[in-house]
Amino acid sequence: TVLGEIVSIEARGPTFTAMLAPDGEERDEPWPVALRATGPGLELSVAGSWAGPSAALDSELELILAGDSPATLRSWLGEIPFPDASYAFDARVVTDETGMTFTIERARLGRSSLQARFRLDERESGPHFDAAITVDYIDLESLLALGAPSPEGLEGDQDADQPEAGGGLSLDIPIVP
Repeated sequence: TVLGEIVSIEARGPTFTAMLAPDGEERDEPWPVALRATGPGLELSVAGSWAGPSAALDSELELILAGDSPATLRSWLGEIPFPDASYAFDARVVTDETGMTFTIERARLGRSSLQARFRLDERESGPHFDAAITVDYIDLESLLALGAPSPEGLEGDQDADQPEAGGGLSLDIPIVP
């Protein structure tokens, strides 16, 4: 059990010590890695190959996280301001001799979903970062409800001059040249 919840974990691959601090021998190929964890309303898997700190070998890991509702994670994360909707997150991390790519193939919460790709290249002139994000659909009704008070919070005194929580959407996005 983890924090009182039954969790199942299966793992295949080298020890974490070997992956993060190799014994000094140069490897010919990365380690195969597989991890699967299931818990209340949660499925997590990581699979692929990991070269460790070696920059001479490529690594590729796929991460999949899915569940029925973020509310099932309350015992681990506390109160979460997310709608009671299914979620999924599929991502891939690839490292090679020139840098790293982090691709979100699917990030979904309820009906809202997006994809993204982030690339960090090590160049002679210095690091270079690229990002591309595609939003497929935004369920504004669910997102606006994130700040809405819970039914328990509606009981008791409410100040009539105070604006209703969740009644609007505010975005603060800094734009850096």
